[in-house]
Amino acid sequence: MSDSKKDITVFYDGQCPLCSWEIDHLKKKDVNQRIGFEDIHGDEFATKHPNLNKQQLDNLLHVQQSDGQFQTGIDATYLLWQTVGMGKWFAPLKWKWLRVILKPSYLLFARYRHSITALLFPARTYRSRKKATNHE
Repeated sequence: MSDSKKDITVFYDGQCPLCSWEIDHLKKKDVNQRIGFEDIHGDEFATKHPNLNKQQLDNLLHVQQSDGQFQTGIDATYLLWQTVGMGKWFAPLKWKWLRVILKPSYLLFARYRHSITALLFPARTYRSRKKATNHE
């Protein structure tokens, strides 16, 4: 766990504009600072988390609980928003009948998120790519 004081830690793609937007929104809602935020493309990520598979984390959203267990995809999304007190707004992510649609949809979105967000957030995508290029 990246920060033992946190209830959960989210491992996110900081080069994805939509992912970054959601993380920025979560940070504002996390007034009790219960979430640790780890950009898998951050400069110190490999040093801080040598036992984690970056490619696996990049494939879909991962949240690690304080007991070391991981939640992924829509389960991770729900856990994040529940942690900041907004679980009721994301309750549909737990509905069994809807999960039949949401789980494969999330996997498809996760795979093509960079292309999708480039269309939705062209200016932010440009800034993200420029920032990533400057770090290399």
